[in-house]
Formats: sequence, C-alpha cells, structure tokens
Amino acid sequence: FQNARTDVNLSGNIANENWGYFVDWEWSDASDSSGATLLDAFGYYKMGNGWSVKFGQFKLPLYREELVGDTYQLFADRSVTNTYFNQARSQGVQVAYEGDQFRFAGAFSDGLQTANTDFNSSSEADWAITARGEFKWAGDWKQAKDFTSFRNSDFFGMVGFAGNYQQGGDTFNTADVDLWALTVDLSVEGNGWNVFAAFNWANVDPNAGDSFDDMSFQVQGGVFVSEDWELVAGWDWLIPDSDRVGGDSEFSTIRFGANHYFVPDSHAAKL
Repeated sequence: FQNARTDVNLSGNIANENWGYFVDWEWSDASDSSGATLLDAFGYYKMGNGWSVKFGQFKLPLYREELVGDTYQLFADRSVTNTYFNQARSQGVQVAYEGDQFRFAGAFSDGLQTANTDFNSSSEADWAITARGEFKWAGDWKQAKDFTSFRNSDFFGMVGFAGNYQQGGDTFNTADVDLWALTVDLSVEGNGWNVFAAFNWANVDPNAGDSFDDMSFQVQGGVFVSEDWELVAGWDWLIPDSDRVGGDSEFSTIRFGANHYFVPDSHAAKL
C-alpha cells in the first residue's frame, strides 16, 4: 500500500472574521523523505467593499488549474501542462478585489516556485510582479472554486487573463534570468457538465545563454451520466522551444476517467 500524498491544514480567524490564516503541510512520496513539507502559510485581512490583502507563502495568482485546490480537480491529479508551467508557491504580499462580475489579484513576491527559500537563495528572483483578472458573465464566484458542475447547478461562465514578470541577478545569489509568463483561460459550467480551456506561454531569458519560448494548449471537460457518476476527459499539447535540449519535442497527452461522488453534490468523499 502507498499514501502518495497526505495533507494536513489549519485555518481560522484571529479576533474577528476579517483577520484569518491558513497553514498547510504535505507528506509526499515525491519528496523522497519522511518529513513534512510546508506548502501554504499565510495570513489575510478583509478590508471591506470587496478588498483584501494576503501575506506569507501562497500560490501566486497565475495559472488557474494550479489555483484550483487538490480536492476540487476534475482528475486524480493535474495535467502534464500544469506540471511544466505551474507557479507552485512563493513568498510575498497580494492585494485583491472582488466585485459582482469582475475580480482582480496583484502580488509582489520573490518569484515563481520559491517555496521555503531564504531571501538570499539562488532559487529566488530579485523581485516578481504577478496579476490576474477574471470576468464572469453568469453564475456565482463560488462556482470557480472547482471544475465540476453537479446536476441542477446554475450556468456559470468566466474568462481569466494573468501574467507574471520577474528579474534576477542583482541581489545576493539570485540567478541572472528574466522570466515572462502569460495565460488566458475559459471556464464554462452548466447543468451537470463543465468545460475548461487554457493557453499558456512563458519566456525564459538568461543573461548568459539562449532565450526560450514555451507554450501549451489544454482543454478538459466532464458530464454527469447519473446523480453520482461523472465521466471526464482532457487533452493538452505542450510545445517547448525547439532550441531546448532534444530539439523539436512537442507532445500531446490524453486523459480520461470517471468520478463517483459518495456524498451528493459534494467533494467530501469521491472515487
């Protein structure tokens, strides 16, 4: 038997509902260690009128598939495309706004994939700016929490656009690399069905060496064939820069499966 991934998290409020915190640890086979790895560790403050601020270690507001939580994915795990591009965790501060149809988040941090690093680590950037905007023309923001749409759910439609720019090489041991990342995605959900599609692009430009442009397309969807059974399928196309080692190595991945929900209209227990 094997526990591929085990998470334990703590969350709550301090003094009142406006101040809150979230801390998350993971025991993973991928880490090849018996110890726990700190994932999220952040506090937040709700300023009112839709505004909030977050500070600590968290996922930057970039790729939507990564931002959707582990327990709310359509498949048992995220796509190959997401594994290649994902922002993972960073340390910084984020300001966000949520209105009736539009919401926005902007963060200032130490760069993509810099979880649990010191400020003078070679894994960090000097600085990074990340921003994501989302517009929904139907539904409720709560429906963006997952990819699934249970039967008798209201129609939901949302488009998102996000970007990240970071720079390194001027402080301590940071790598002298500039990085651009852009993504645009579409999420549509109906009565027992859902579709998600995204385009991702990243440019890595080291001071010494070649610049690389990588991109990908992905689409996935699901449909309920009964009250508690959902069929799912997905396709993603990863296109690394042709100058990378191995040359022209673009490839596609097809995924398919089924989900059984033991608790009606809930992610509490599923197979």
